[in-house]
Amino acid sequence: EAFCVYCGACKVVCPISEALELKRTKIMHTPVRSGAWNKALERLASPLEITKELKAKGSQKA
Repeated sequence: EAFCVYCGACKVVCPISEALELKRTKIMHTPVRSGAWNKALERLASPLEITKELKAKGSQKA
């Protein structure tokens, strides 16, 4: 884990199905206002975690 960047490559190439579990809970990025970027975030992390992140970022502006 010390060198893992959570890219998911190991999970893709692993010959044993479901041998590895990868869970991303936060993505550090600069602020971007784009629907395409939000869709990319959903693909990188779980929809539940992305919802939490977007709500947190929305409340910071208020």
